[in-house]
Amino acid sequence: MDMDVRRAAELARIELTADEAERFGGQLGKILEYIDKLNSLDVSGVDAMAHANAVYDVTRPDESRPGFGLEKALRNAPRKTADQFIVTKVVE
Repeated sequence: MDMDVRRAAELARIELTADEAERFGGQLGKILEYIDKLNSLDVSGVDAMAHANAVYDVTRPDESRPGFGLEKALRNAPRKTADQFIVTKVVE
């Protein structure tokens, strides 16, 4: 287990002391034991799910509505030309 912890630390570019490697090795061992316990459960009758609670879409239906015209859209524009906004270039 100590080699697994040291290899994981190496891949993560983390320096561990010998004490930390030993402590994390014990913790990793407990985690793996728990995963084995979960893997031994019979979940054949359980439906797969992404969330513990039901998730509902809260958007309204897409309906066409009258908008405002071009003149009203450009009324408060600080800079405009014909039927377009003039904006400062932000990408070089």
